[in-house]
Amino acid sequence: MKLRMYILLSIALFTIILCLGIGYFIYTNISKDNAGTITLKYKFAEADRLVYSIVYNTDIPTGMLQTNIDLFIKNTSDNDTNLIINSSSIVGNSNITNLYNITLDLYGNIIKQDSLIPIIPEICPESPIHLVYPSKAVKENDSWTNAFNKTGIYNSSGYLIEYNVSGTTINTYIGKKNISTNSGDFNCAGIQSYTIYTVNQNLTNSKGSIYYMTKGNFSGTVWVDLEKGFTISSYFDKNEVLVKNVTAMYGGAFESVNQVIPSKSSVTSELESVYDEEK
Repeated sequence: MKLRMYILLSIALFTIILCLGIGYFIYTNISKDNAGTITLKYKFAEADRLVYSIVYNTDIPTGMLQTNIDLFIKNTSDNDTNLIINSSSIVGNSNITNLYNITLDLYGNIIKQDSLIPIIPEICPESPIHLVYPSKAVKENDSWTNAFNKTGIYNSSGYLIEYNVSGTTINTYIGKKNISTNSGDFNCAGIQSYTIYTVNQNLTNSKGSIYYMTKGNFSGTVWVDLEKGFTISSYFDKNEVLVKNVTAMYGGAFESVNQVIPSKSSVTSELESVYDEEK
């Protein structure tokens, strides 16, 4: 009887040790899996203000343009953020500005925008909200893909403009790094990003129509703040080919007349300052 109880107790003890061992094995492996992961989200704080300096260098044709982007966090919730963005550039003797309101979800998808000209961050690598983050945690060398397709109509400079923008972005998380800018030091996640896109535009006024097609790609690296998800610095190389159909300008004298204009450029973005406004 005692021998039987001893055997049963030994089996029970062995089972407990085995379960603990399996549990420890599972726990340590889960811990190892999670140790190198990060979760990327836009976690702006209400009334924060971020100011970026953007520099465009064009190789074909040669030129340089500097732009400032001023981003103000109007309000936030558990699910989205409402931003006021003002971009300004000096072109010749003119100061060109664009002020608009935009609402994002936590991953960077646009929920709503209030702008006379459509805002499409997916094809603007200089934008502080260019990246769309994955809905799950990622570890180093993980990649995710975002496809986009946007269509609409708007008025500008006396033209009715119909547009379609489509493309694909592939992002890869490349690890952590401390980045220093004029705005301070930040613990950042590095993301390599590559985008291919096509933009179709049909411009119509009382004199006729002009059709534009732009095919392009850009690739580069973005360093984003690990805590709040916003861009600290980025650098991209960009290649475009613009095809402009100007047949209507020749009054039907030719079946089809196209102008093909290639361009090659780079764009650098850096966070110049970040601070709280009075609430």
